[in-house]
Amino acid sequence: AAEEAAKRKAEEEAAVKQRAEEAAAKQKAEEEEVQKKEEAAAQEAAKRRAEEEAAAAKQKEVEEAAEAAQRKVTEEEAAAKRKEAEAAAADAAKKKEEDEEAAAAKDKAEEEEAQRARVKEEKRRLAEEAERVKEQEVALMQKLAEAREEAAKQESAAMKARAQEAEAKLLEAQSKSETLRSEWRGVGMRIEEVYPYKVLQIQKTVSEDGRENASQVKVGDVLAGVNGVATQRMSLEEVKDLIIGPPG
Repeated sequence: AAEEAAKRKAEEEAAVKQRAEEAAAKQKAEEEEVQKKEEAAAQEAAKRRAEEEAAAAKQKEVEEAAEAAQRKVTEEEAAAKRKEAEAAAADAAKKKEEDEEAAAAKDKAEEEEAQRARVKEEKRRLAEEAERVKEQEVALMQKLAEAREEAAKQESAAMKARAQEAEAKLLEAQSKSETLRSEWRGVGMRIEEVYPYKVLQIQKTVSEDGRENASQVKVGDVLAGVNGVATQRMSLEEVKDLIIGPPG
């Protein structure tokens, strides 16, 4: 009886195992079937998208061709209208040619006179602006020299900050007047590159009225100051900026 029971138990376990395997195989088959259907659906969707894109491209091509044809027609019509207008304008111009030539000659003479007056006024304005800019720059240079001198004496962070602020304001002013400064010139002399900026060579110096003046600065002189600004704390480029100015 025990042997018979064991046999039945083994048969039952085998049957359970077989049913489980069959269920697993069935599930796997169903999943594969679902996957195949999904892949087929994806392929079908991709195909539809490709067809839609092709149709859209074709539609766009058709629309562009229609627009090009319409533009061509519009351009031809506009060209014809322009031709008609040009012909009419040519006839009118020929009819009024003598009067227009006389008026143009008069207008030209008046415009040339006005232009000369404008140029003269602009030169005067630019000269005044250059002088104002130069005076402003000299004043900023003076403040910068004073600030550096104070900083050198006191060696304090506040004085150094003041000197840096003065230098920043000077650079800002020079940047704003860059166009005017491009026309400025030197005074015809070469100096040493370090303080006290000894004069090494003089080509010629020019006075305020534009006349040559070689008596005020001589070779061997030192530039202790320029336009009232002490050069001791100034760099070579800053000293040059003090020296240059509007022509004349």
